[in-house]
Amino acid sequence: MAAPIRKKPAMPEHSRLRYFPISFFATTMGLSGLAIAVLRAEKILGLPACAGQILTWFSAGMFLLLAIVYASKLLRFREEVAKELSYLMKLSFFPALSIASMLMYSKTGIPFFQGVSWLLLAILAAIIAVLAVRTLQAVMRGEICVEE
Repeated sequence: MAAPIRKKPAMPEHSRLRYFPISFFATTMGLSGLAIAVLRAEKILGLPACAGQILTWFSAGMFLLLAIVYASKLLRFREEVAKELSYLMKLSFFPALSIASMLMYSKTGIPFFQGVSWLLLAILAAIIAVLAVRTLQAVMRGEICVEE
């Protein structure tokens, strides 16, 4: 008697990945800022650049981890990413991705971060321009209420 064929279980509806916010990229901006401050303080005080370098590479690792997690969210839950893009408060965090990437490049010098920065800036600028025009059109049609 043959064993029954088991189907691979679908991604559960209650997956935490579904609700992973784009705003987490702001943490890498903060870590990068802290690394820059520590590096400058070490230089001014004449200390070895150990802590600043550790913070720099830690923030780069966090950026890569967050990028992998968010990319998997994009692949599995596109509708959730689309919801984030359509929600004005969450939309304001999408530039954090490219800003964090620029900070990573400025501190690590790894060309990957530079390429990611320029690509993301171009894509995000186009998306934000389209969404801004759509929002303005909705306001003009009276679909979005604006207090006077």
